[in-house]
Amino acid sequence: MLKKAKKIKDEQKLEHLIEETLLEAYSDSERDTTTHKNASRVIEKNKDGFLPVLDKKAYLDIINMVLDPETGVGISDMGLIYNVEEFSGGIVVVTMTLTSLGCPAGTQITSEIESIIRLHKHVTDVKIDLVWNPPWKIEMMNPEIKAMLFGNRNLL
Repeated sequence: MLKKAKKIKDEQKLEHLIEETLLEAYSDSERDTTTHKNASRVIEKNKDGFLPVLDKKAYLDIINMVLDPETGVGISDMGLIYNVEEFSGGIVVVTMTLTSLGCPAGTQITSEIESIIRLHKHVTDVKIDLVWNPPWKIEMMNPEIKAMLFGNRNLL
C-alpha cells in the first residue's frame, strides 16, 4: 500500500513540475502580449484537475528543446518541423523532415521528440510522420539562428 501511495505522490510531483515548467517557459519568454494572453490558456481545468492543453506554438517550443546533435540548434529552429497537430484522445502527430535522407541522427531526433511530447499527461500517443517533400533547405532555418551560425553569407 505504501508503495502505491509513493507512486501516486511521485506522479503528482511530475505533473506539477510539468505544469510549472510550461508556465515558467511562457512567463520567462520575451513574447509579445498576444502570445502571453494565449499562454494563459495553456492550462485548462477539467473534472480531473489541471490538464495541459497545448497549441501548435507550445508544441514547437517543446520540440525545440530537442537539439540537432551536429549543430546544437533546436529542431524547430532548424526548420525540420512542418506541422504539429493534437487530435482528440491526446494523439499528437508531428510532420517533419530531416536535413538529408541519410541523416545519421534521424532515429535519435525522432525518439527524443516522441519522448519529450509523451511527458505531458494528456498525450496518449505520438506519431512522427517523416516526409521528404518538400526537402529541407537551409532557408527553412529560423533566420536569427541561421545568421548566428553562418553570418550574412549567401548560402545558395
